[in-house]
Amino acid sequence: MPTAPAEDLTYSMTTPSDFGAPGGSFVLGPGEDNDHTVTMDTGSAANRFGNLEISSNDLDDPTWYVNLSGRVLEHASPSLAQLSIVLHSTLDFGSHQAGAFSDETLSVYNETFFELQALLEVYDASIVGGDGRFSFIGGFSPVTLGFGAGEYPLAFDSAGAVEDSTYTATLTFHNRDDQTIAGATLLNFLIVTQSVHR
Repeated sequence: MPTAPAEDLTYSMTTPSDFGAPGGSFVLGPGEDNDHTVTMDTGSAANRFGNLEISSNDLDDPTWYVNLSGRVLEHASPSLAQLSIVLHSTLDFGSHQAGAFSDETLSVYNETFFELQALLEVYDASIVGGDGRFSFIGGFSPVTLGFGAGEYPLAFDSAGAVEDSTYTATLTFHNRDDQTIAGATLLNFLIVTQSVHR
């Protein structure tokens, strides 16, 4: 801002294509200051950068530049498969005698993760039904995923299960974007129907 004694400062702003600023001319008197909102296009994932140009009637420094930059991320993409979106699946423990059921493992992915995508937080899960016989081995643990899979070992407790009976339960994973990112949101559930025939 100009300091007295000084003439009014007249200026205007020009932004690169991915950014915006108020148009027109602005005037600052001695001792005054102005606040302006500069915006950035967030319509698609990209690293954006450029210079805000300020042109003025300042005889010594008629043009000033302000570096602008920002990174726009796509939302995370929860899936039960690595290379396609799978939101619902089944997990069959098979048909066995009591004590002969093997543990099974489910994998959760941030599908086709790349550098301009938010990390995926698998932050909660629930298993409903199945007479309470289906469980996470060692309990559920939240994970944050970029590349790679979150693996969840699951068990069926066959002790005392009724012979010639079918047990089913619904496992639901609760997912969201990395909460440290502005604009993070809740994402699709991942739902797995678990079944056993005893």
